[in-house]
Amino acid sequence: HFNPEWAEWLRRSVPRSATRRVGSPKDAEMQSDARSTTHPVQREIKTEAQANSAFDEITYQKGQSIIRMLESFLGDDVFRDGIRKYIALHKYSNTTTADLWDALTEVSGKPIGEIAPAWTEQPGFPLVKFSRDGNTLKLAQERFTVHFENPPALQWQIPLTYGVEGVPTPNSFLLRDKSATLPTEVPNDRAVKLNVADAGYYRVAYDDASWQLLLKVVGGMSEADQLNLLTDARAPVEAGAQPLAHYLELAGKLTDQRHPNVFDQLIDTFVITHPPPVAPAVPPRF
Repeated sequence: HFNPEWAEWLRRSVPRSATRRVGSPKDAEMQSDARSTTHPVQREIKTEAQANSAFDEITYQKGQSIIRMLESFLGDDVFRDGIRKYIALHKYSNTTTADLWDALTEVSGKPIGEIAPAWTEQPGFPLVKFSRDGNTLKLAQERFTVHFENPPALQWQIPLTYGVEGVPTPNSFLLRDKSATLPTEVPNDRAVKLNVADAGYYRVAYDDASWQLLLKVVGGMSEADQLNLLTDARAPVEAGAQPLAHYLELAGKLTDQRHPNVFDQLIDTFVITHPPPVAPAVPPRF
């Protein structure tokens, strides 16, 4: 709040690795969560070994990303009121995850108790497909995976945010079904960006017309939105759903920017960091 220039949500949390790309905390856990080895945030623990294995980036980083997404959906003040109510109701006691959702639902009047369980009790996350039909904006969702053959089909209630070129205030929309139409009509020559400020835990795939409009205005976006577009453009390349040119076209638009986390993401994609070479053993002299 006091130092927004720190961009704390976007900063790398672990050192660069020679074995995997590791960018912002959210992007790192999404890379793991897209694969067959993922697991839900909430899962039954019956043994000590299961408890030890639960302390990973899915449990912690995905957990915090879901909380941040809900905070963005409700607004800071309403979210804090819900947390205060949750703490007051359960002080000196134990709680369940459902108790938190109930408190946020009661304070906000929004169905958090219906939205949140799919995010914590299911593995993985959704891909939101965005397309335009004239001035009409269409959405569809499916599970996003990387190198995961025949993944179980899952569905979420997705708290979306989206910004329209030239409009200072973003909009929100709850995608409850497999597909929907946004309530806002937008002229077909104005860009629309989903997942404002990178607060949502989902990927977005834009149709070609929408993507080209975003490329024209990406230089004026915030650091968080630029980083979000980069990670969303890279992920389908890794999944084999888009050619590398899809990512390179966007990367080329951002080489004159001064946002450090954007450059860190570009470096993370293109530079392979090898461990320092081990010096050969020198035989002792006698």
